[in-house]
Amino acid sequence: MGQEITVGTRNNGGMRWKVIDTYEPSEESLLPEFESQQFYGLKNFSTSDYKRSEVLVQLFLHLTFIDWKDAVALMNNAVLAEKCKCRKFTAEEFLVGLGLIIVASESFLKGVDLFGVKDQIDLDDDVLWHSISASPHFEQYMTFNRFKDFRRFLPAVFADPTKVETDPWYQISTAIDNFNEIRRLRVSCSRWLVADESMSAWRPRTTALGGLPNISFVIRKPEPLGKT
Repeated sequence: MGQEITVGTRNNGGMRWKVIDTYEPSEESLLPEFESQQFYGLKNFSTSDYKRSEVLVQLFLHLTFIDWKDAVALMNNAVLAEKCKCRKFTAEEFLVGLGLIIVASESFLKGVDLFGVKDQIDLDDDVLWHSISASPHFEQYMTFNRFKDFRRFLPAVFADPTKVETDPWYQISTAIDNFNEIRRLRVSCSRWLVADESMSAWRPRTTALGGLPNISFVIRKPEPLGKT
């Protein structure tokens, strides 16, 4: 028998934790597709199909986009729709732009400093390094203005303008749908699943969200409305 514990504040709402009993699924409840599956992990991807220097790039694209070239087309459609001076992006520029964003997250330099034409810092062996490359020189791969255009139109890859009137999350909803679809098609899970976190019920009293940025509704959780 599970027990419930309620915590919270008078102003923001209450949070109730529910302890549930352990559940062991029967063999009959297992999906038939798992009976013949001998492994789990990545599907439809072989490292032998690519050069060693390209494997990580191809793996990233395989798990990030259903078709990354379609993403390039979506960006260019957004460029054309704005009727601005920005020219369309090539497939190579798209890949370079993604790479620069990833590298920028690991650099202590920010903004235009990443595109410096000369070394920003002269480091020696006795100085603590803040990143792998102290001066990444992004200008070797893309100009700063072009990179600003890339960041400006990249969100178009995940937006669905047809849902402007019906979906408040239309600017990112496609990314969520694609994420789930990619995991369904390209990742094999084990026949046994570990339990994830439960849902703590959240019942605001004075405001709609009780100070949270959002409240989730996940019907399969013990408490479907709340925060994880």
